[in-house]
Amino acid sequence: RKFLLDYIRGLKLKQPPIIIGHSMGGLLAQQIAAELQPAALVLLTPAPQAGINGLRVSNLVAFAKAFARPAFWRRPHIPSPARAASSAFNGVPPERHRAIYGGLVQESGAAAAEIGFWFVDPSRAARVDVRKISCPAYVVSAGRDRLTPASVVRKVAAKLDDATLRH
Repeated sequence: RKFLLDYIRGLKLKQPPIIIGHSMGGLLAQQIAAELQPAALVLLTPAPQAGINGLRVSNLVAFAKAFARPAFWRRPHIPSPARAASSAFNGVPPERHRAIYGGLVQESGAAAAEIGFWFVDPSRAARVDVRKISCPAYVVSAGRDRLTPASVVRKVAAKLDDATLRH
């Protein structure tokens, strides 16, 4: 978050930017919007902020192997090709899976813990002060998203004062 804030401030923009974020980037976009006051916010299936229970059977299944490792929050993880196909790539034509999988990088176990288990995170890393977000937000959910289900995205949108939800 700090890196992104410093980067955007360093651009010395003449007008407020539009901040766009997907998944974990959607959570970061909200945190940045609370500090920078952008012109608008676009959130594509955003990860939920602290206070919203985003844990569902579908995403627990997706992260089961990673979460089952001792001290999973201390190590990065990457799903197996089969797990990625059934969770992250659901709805994507199978012939595209290999190419997409080849571009994946490991995800932070710490970030997964901070988002999924915000209620036990002493640093409150997933906290968003939505009272400080005054710009309009366009929030998109996807019906077959197994990592951030539409029911979770609706709760994110409901926290924002000026949000339009598109499903």
